[in-house]
Amino acid sequence: MKKIFLTLIAVIASTFTINLFGQFGQNIKFSCGSQLDFEEMQRNDPEQYQRFMDMEKLLQYNIQNSRSVPTGVITIPVVVHVVWYYNDVAQNISDSQINAQIQILNDDYRRLNTDRINTPSAWTSIAGDAQIEFKLAKIVPVGNPTSGINRISTSTNGFSLQLDNVKSTSTGGLNGWDPQKYLNIWVCNILPGIENGKTIVYLGYSTYPVNLASNPNKDGVVIDYKYFGVGGHTIFPNNLGRTATHEIGHWLNLYHIWGPNKNYSCSVDDNVSDTPNQYQETYGHPTNILTDQCTGFPNGIMYMNYMDYTNDACMNLFTNGQVTRMRAIFDDQASTGYRKQMLTQSGCNLYARIARLAVV
Repeated sequence: MKKIFLTLIAVIASTFTINLFGQFGQNIKFSCGSQLDFEEMQRNDPEQYQRFMDMEKLLQYNIQNSRSVPTGVITIPVVVHVVWYYNDVAQNISDSQINAQIQILNDDYRRLNTDRINTPSAWTSIAGDAQIEFKLAKIVPVGNPTSGINRISTSTNGFSLQLDNVKSTSTGGLNGWDPQKYLNIWVCNILPGIENGKTIVYLGYSTYPVNLASNPNKDGVVIDYKYFGVGGHTIFPNNLGRTATHEIGHWLNLYHIWGPNKNYSCSVDDNVSDTPNQYQETYGHPTNILTDQCTGFPNGIMYMNYMDYTNDACMNLFTNGQVTRMRAIFDDQASTGYRKQMLTQSGCNLYARIARLAVV
């Protein structure tokens, strides 16, 4: 009887989820808040646009010339800031949920994820191990021990992507730690937005490395508590921790696989040579070869890439080209080595040595 009851509950829950998306799918869009639009940026913020263009030109040069990019495993100290509304304990996610997320990141970035077996044979030869690992910090910026988890109960029930106010104690959030030593991840309730008459549900968002110097206090990743890690109050189909994998990809300088544009075009891509050109984002959990205006047979688009929008259970790879791009921002000699201060290899500068201590 118990088994039958549990099965019935599962069927009802599944049906509810299907009906929810069926009823509201035309009016609700689930999205990453890190989508760039270079056309809009060029019109409204030409200085910002030029920073991205200059960065890209130098980055491609540095990639081609193999400067001083580290060859070993890069370890990144992480601090998770849990900012939860005092009247909703569900937002105060557990330590175990956070630890599960860190494990997912390490599996995904080291190509140790068990679902790598689902990578289509056409892409297995270019699926890459980024040799990037994440560890919760053990030392706070002033040198005291820490668990790497920083919590605050707040009277603010929801934070705005546009205002980015979760990153400041003065606006009900938490100040980040030194972004040259730590990856700051804020977990909170992200308020939805409106775009073209649709409600936009933001799973998370991230800063890009090019803005680290100009706005260090904002550097880091923000994830809605409903899409962080596994268990707790995570919501299908984004309940396997891949939102953080995706957003940290942006933090490590990856664009969406279809490129930094909102007006879809085959002339814009993600500046990675081994990802197929793709027209727009992909949703759901495809299982067959998909083609679009930009990419045809035999292989189709790479919808299982972490930088697309498919369900968590559908994502399973970064490419070697994406790995090269991510690791290039740790170049110790190049001006585009925005995150080189986090290098954990011997011989690094003072900040890197402090960062190394942070994960001991």
